[in-house]
Amino acid sequence: MEYETKGTDYSLGEFYEAYKDKLPTVVMVTQGFCGEILAETLDYGLVLRIDRIFRQQRVIAVRLNDHCTEESTYSFPVDYPVKFCLDEGLYENEGHSLGEILEQRKLPVNVQFARKQFIKVGNSMSSTSHFSTLRLTNVFDELYLLGNLVAGYELDPQIVQIPMYLSAVKFSEVTGLKGKNKSDWTQLQNKLDYTATQMDFDAFSGNPEIAKYKSNDLSKLVPKENVIHDLAYENFEPQTYTNVKELLASVRSSELETADDNNEYELMEQCSSVNRKCIEKDQNQPNKNHKTLFGELKSRLKKVHNPVEKTDAGSQPPKISPKPKVNRNFSGFSLHGQNRDTFGESPPPVPPRLRSGPPTDLDNMNTIPIRHEDSYENLKYRAEVHPMPNHQAGSMPLNAETPATVGLTGIQTSDLQHVQDRDNDGTINVKVLKVDELGRWMAEKLKLGKHVERFAEELVDGATLLDLDENLLKVEFGFSSIEAKRLMKFAKEGHVPQ
Repeated sequence: MEYETKGTDYSLGEFYEAYKDKLPTVVMVTQGFCGEILAETLDYGLVLRIDRIFRQQRVIAVRLNDHCTEESTYSFPVDYPVKFCLDEGLYENEGHSLGEILEQRKLPVNVQFARKQFIKVGNSMSSTSHFSTLRLTNVFDELYLLGNLVAGYELDPQIVQIPMYLSAVKFSEVTGLKGKNKSDWTQLQNKLDYTATQMDFDAFSGNPEIAKYKSNDLSKLVPKENVIHDLAYENFEPQTYTNVKELLASVRSSELETADDNNEYELMEQCSSVNRKCIEKDQNQPNKNHKTLFGELKSRLKKVHNPVEKTDAGSQPPKISPKPKVNRNFSGFSLHGQNRDTFGESPPPVPPRLRSGPPTDLDNMNTIPIRHEDSYENLKYRAEVHPMPNHQAGSMPLNAETPATVGLTGIQTSDLQHVQDRDNDGTINVKVLKVDELGRWMAEKLKLGKHVERFAEELVDGATLLDLDENLLKVEFGFSSIEAKRLMKFAKEGHVPQ
């Protein structure tokens, strides 16, 4: 099926200004964008029904070094689910959320993560005792277009979100169907609108990640009433997405507390005095009220079996922006145009259709099936230095656990017998095990392969393992209670489960 377009190309910013009061609107991608990750890739020729615009409030934070000099610029969701504190004793022991601090203090203001919170990152727990000081400078709205892919005469049921910072992407409004009369196009629009009423667009709550930016210019913006609205969207384009690990100071906390495995973080003590010299006392002053928006960001991948073609611009080749040099890590949706020949002879699976209302003449037309590939089920945090564990934007779902295989490639179980790690009586001498040898035992015999990569990063060998205990394994390395007991029994007694 071929579409007719208006012929005017709009950047996302221009589209927002022209159509923010005219939604929903059906558009075609007339200039795509090839990002480093699937979330930032839009193919030329895709047709989307844009239903609405979503705003997420984010606070700009600048990381300070020991000399109170600004280093890097980040942004946090205003509803970021971790506690912060200002100067010592201000909010007693428990700390307050970013939203609460913004309501009660005038920006800029310096904060730290409240001491002794244990934040779950992947399979491990990190203490916030020695995090860097952050200077909150202002608040801005990050905008998203929410909509659905149009495939043939059907509206795909999966809601996709397009971040407005993709300044290279261009849209053109779809005005009709090639070879069909105006009533056919109106009938199709009504059908798409009816299908969209069954979708929960309100479930989208924004991006829960911490964003890092290329420069500190954002921190110097002067907002009106502490909130920046609708500024140049490209100014807010993230360089990467990260997590709290990158904000850790170089000193590792020596005091570890047991964290509840069922809680994402646990408050233990009053905020740390580390970098306290950077924290300034400001006069309490009411600030703008910020609503809570925290929630799970739904993100999936969709691929079209047979993309539509732009018909009013002739047979021009697809336009796509060059691949960017920066490495961003923000999971989400992907909209890929695919050629019919790509999938071979086997027909792709067709997703369940939503009710499309009373039968119409369009129901008798041929539809284009949609191919559903493996998709990102859960959005997880990522770091720039250690790409969070992104489970890196690749071809497998984020919720699929992949055992770490550091140092295990090509290793057979029988190879363990040749390692010089046994005493004369045949018992295992754990103390002499090297890092990679310990990893082999953990993966091949103890079924603890998912922890091998972290042990390798921390250079944990046999001798170091003997200095650990079950409590530290659970808090610092994310072991379950039974996993910690299994490893410590191996370390102290050389016991291998049979």
